[in-house]
Amino acid sequence: LALLDRLPPIRTVQLATAAAVAAMGAAMTLQLLLIAGLLTFEVQVYPVTAAFAVVFGWVLSISRIGYRTGALPRRVARIGLFLGLSLPVGLFVAGVGLLIPDGVAARYIPLAIGVVVAAIGWLALPLWPLVLARFVFRKEQESVKEGLLR
Repeated sequence: LALLDRLPPIRTVQLATAAAVAAMGAAMTLQLLLIAGLLTFEVQVYPVTAAFAVVFGWVLSISRIGYRTGALPRRVARIGLFLGLSLPVGLFVAGVGLLIPDGVAARYIPLAIGVVVAAIGWLALPLWPLVLARFVFRKEQESVKEGLLR
């Protein structure tokens, strides 16, 4: 939500942010239901994955808009573009592997590549706020401090 002040107030930013917030709320609720024993892992894993796909879509759209408008530093936007594409591309490639009949050795090549790409994105997602804090919000804080010292 802190990025909304840096990005242009266009409908895409607002819709993507609202969808991402709702998706994170849904993922949190589903995981709490799992912990409480009200849902099994097999039931909650698909909607949680879908919710995170929405979050990755948000990272992708915000990074794309930030890149085009110059609202985000190029390095940050590129990291966001890579991160935002990693899960959807990985899931797509793994899905292609699942279309190949079981028992065929070639099935496991796209499946393995897709799982690795998606896993890298999944594991790297917590780095996104750290990248923003380091390269975006830190500069804003330094500007505020400089203004106060004058």
